[in-house]
Amino acid sequence: MDSFISNEYCVDIMKAPQSHLAFYKELGVSPVHQDIADFSQHLDRRRSLYRSLGVLPSLIRNAHVLEVAPGSGHNSLYIATCAPSAFTMVEPNPVGIREIKDLYATLDCVHTKPDLVASKLEDFAPTNTFDIVICEGWLGSDPHEHEMLAKLGSMVTLGGVICVSLVSPIGLLPNILRRLLAAQLSLNSNSDIRIPKLKEAFSQHLDTLPDMSRPHEDWIIDNMINPAWYGVCLTPSMAVEALKDDFAHLGFSPRMITDWRWYKSLYGDNRKFNEVFLESFYSMAHNLLDHRALFPSRDPAQNRAIESTCFDLLEKTMACEFNQGDIEVVYSALDTLLDLITPISQSTANAIAETQTLLRQNEIKTADIASMTHLKPLFGREMMYASFTREA
Repeated sequence: MDSFISNEYCVDIMKAPQSHLAFYKELGVSPVHQDIADFSQHLDRRRSLYRSLGVLPSLIRNAHVLEVAPGSGHNSLYIATCAPSAFTMVEPNPVGIREIKDLYATLDCVHTKPDLVASKLEDFAPTNTFDIVICEGWLGSDPHEHEMLAKLGSMVTLGGVICVSLVSPIGLLPNILRRLLAAQLSLNSNSDIRIPKLKEAFSQHLDTLPDMSRPHEDWIIDNMINPAWYGVCLTPSMAVEALKDDFAHLGFSPRMITDWRWYKSLYGDNRKFNEVFLESFYSMAHNLLDHRALFPSRDPAQNRAIESTCFDLLEKTMACEFNQGDIEVVYSALDTLLDLITPISQSTANAIAETQTLLRQNEIKTADIASMTHLKPLFGREMMYASFTREA
């Protein structure tokens, strides 16, 4: 396993200046809502996600399920409608707790009523384990959060499943470019001014995503203002390292993982599901750059170099935004990325060059960002999901 795991960014290099919970409490928000006006469509989306993870409705039915950090609860509705025998939800944000209660109070279909625990994961100490454990949109690169992932793993029943969301800095790259622009555009503005200004700048970008199900304002708050955004990257290598050999890879979304080995050879020390998962992922990770494009596989080491450089850019962008770094080092990191990415994705290279040009202007206006040619339609395959089974 060691040949595919790097701890270079697992220590403290990408610790965000503020946690999600502290930021949400400070603003009095839970900016993770989903559009559920078409409820059957919402359920279909979630059903499709869990299908990719190998978690079918029959596995959820009658299971003991734990979801940690469900936010406002919209994504939990699918699990509740699959009739688990018990559904525990752990959420520390008072706004999220209130919205979850309101949401389930109006849910007009057969479902399992969740047991809502107002607690941080750090303080949650259940007396039982769970068949399915879910954590979406919270855990990232902070070493403490890796410890929390390991703690979640300890709550999974032997033979049970843990489902977590992952973020690669490769897929995050288009939004790192946007964050660079957002910091310059909204410099020294309070949130009441920043949010409308950033919404005006980026709504046309978000409009290029045909299946966007999140309110633009929530996306702006969580991606362009939230300091904790800088710590969102939980890579597949980090997840495997945190869960250790007790867990084996099961499913992934997007379904980019291949394993051509004959099942009859998968016994004892030959199984190596995590090693094959990571090798397969990193051979295709360049496809996270642009959701509109697919490229052939390549040497995993080349994509690890891109991942490392994207982490470097993310760190320098954070330092620049919080007045701890120089914009010139950001330009240097962008130049390095251009050399690595131009042979793979011209669309991404064009967006980097376009961003560099805009950053060098004396003043950036909302209209400049809204009308960008190359960055506007560029979004990476940013949010990924992985499931693992507990085997020891």
